[in-house]
Amino acid sequence: MTACPGGYRRRAVYSRCLERKQVKDMARANDWASKVMALINGGNPTAAIAQIKVAPSVKDLKALQTIMTLSKMKGRYPNVDAAIADNLDLLAAPRLHRSP
Repeated sequence: MTACPGGYRRRAVYSRCLERKQVKDMARANDWASKVMALINGGNPTAAIAQIKVAPSVKDLKALQTIMTLSKMKGRYPNVDAAIADNLDLLAAPRLHRSP
């Protein structure tokens, strides 16, 4: 434990002192890519493509693309690869974006 100015103590790894108050920084728990990979590994590429079409962000799609490349699944499901590439292009376009 480390002390903050004013006597406050930090306990968590993701905490910091802000204006003499302890503030916890929450890590964004986003395992969307792993859930889509579970669909693909489970033999349901149609559901995976449906999830890819409603992907939350470019970052998530790139994470899925990286996971597929590292797990040597790229090329095994060409429709999934095409859906990832198409949606990366659509979400990366400056005028096409999804509002939260």
